Amino acid sequence: MKIGGHGLREHIHLLKPLFGFIAAVWLLRIVLDKAGMPPTVVRMVSVTVAGAVSVLLAVLLIHFKAFGSYANVVAAAFLLELWEQLLICGAIAFSAFTGTANIYTAPEYSFHSAPVAHIVGHLTGARDSARCSGRPWDACCFGCSDASFL
Repeated sequence: MKIGGHGLREHIHLLKPLFGFIAAVWLLRIVLDKAGMPPTVVRMVSVTVAGAVSVLLAVLLIHFKAFGSYANVVAAAFLLELWEQLLICGAIAFSAFTGTANIYTAPEYSFHSAPVAHIVGHLTGARDSARCSGRPWDACCFGCSDASFL
């Protein structure tokens, strides 16, 4: 499969430094939390912001390296966002399997949802699904109390 004349492997090769940047921020956030840094400091190290910055940098890379067009930007944004969410889901799953807590399972970030619900929320883009506002479109509210089986 080619996107804008480039295959998936070529996209991944172009984005390797940005994948590394997101992973470094993800790891730094865990380390800062485990080191007992104040919550305000830990909040400043954001994987979400690193992902957004990476997408902007990917746009610049694609433009200046004449790598492709808008389709390549969309593919790059998807790959970077997928990487960001997989890292966070990995931290949540690790926490669930080992019974240890980390910054990604803290109540203020998981909305007191079960690990599976939290992971599903990240992988489906339902970041606010745990809030259960009662609106009809919140039917997939994985994090609320009546979804405790997850």
